[in-house]
Amino acid sequence: MPTIREHYERDFKRVKFALIVGTVVLMLVLMVRFNDLMRAHGYIVVFALSAVVMGVLFGVIRGRYRCPRCAADIQRLWNREWKQIPLAQRFADSGRHMFWQSWVSCPQCGTKFDEDWDAKG
Repeated sequence: MPTIREHYERDFKRVKFALIVGTVVLMLVLMVRFNDLMRAHGYIVVFALSAVVMGVLFGVIRGRYRCPRCAADIQRLWNREWKQIPLAQRFADSGRHMFWQSWVSCPQCGTKFDEDWDAKG
């Protein structure tokens, strides 16, 4: 039985993979379908359209990371905390970590990320 942390990690890997594969497939389809555009500014158009679609997909899946107990949008809380860190310190950090790598529990209700996913509620 996976922990809440393991569930978030697996879900993030799946979403990241789906976004990358979806964007590459979309770019290939657009390049084949609109071959005429490839001569002039086609690559820029294909890249821009793919970036827009990727942004929309990312926005759709943004609410996936909710606390299983209190339903708080943990990703939004993490982004709010991340923006409060001074810019120089953000760049000095070894890289942005996801909330499950930095937090031990939900900041609203205290649900530990090491609890079983099925024991939620």
